[in-house]
Amino acid sequence: MKSDHGNEFGIRLDKGQKLQNGSAFFIDDHHVLAIGVESQDLIVISPKDMDEMGITAHILGNTHKPIEVKDAKIYLEVDPVVEQVLTQKDIAYTIEEVVLDKPLRHVNLTAHEH
Repeated sequence: MKSDHGNEFGIRLDKGQKLQNGSAFFIDDHHVLAIGVESQDLIVISPKDMDEMGITAHILGNTHKPIEVKDAKIYLEVDPVVEQVLTQKDIAYTIEEVVLDKPLRHVNLTAHEH
């Protein structure tokens, strides 16, 4: 991990321990390493109703893209193919600079293949 001052740190976590935005490590009596997640441009979809949420979820599920759903919004990495499909299906979206609380993830209830 590289700090904003260019210093590199190796971090070893106990099994089951996870880094989060705001995690802190005390280097010595005068220095603290605080973990901060960088913002990134993401597609943000705010479905207008449950029907659109269902259609959008179906479309995105078929793309196997990792997503985050929070506060009635769907977040995913910018992808021109996804943008094209959303536009074709008349599903409104924006591109916003976002700091996520946790990484985008796949929803994997049961593994399957196509």
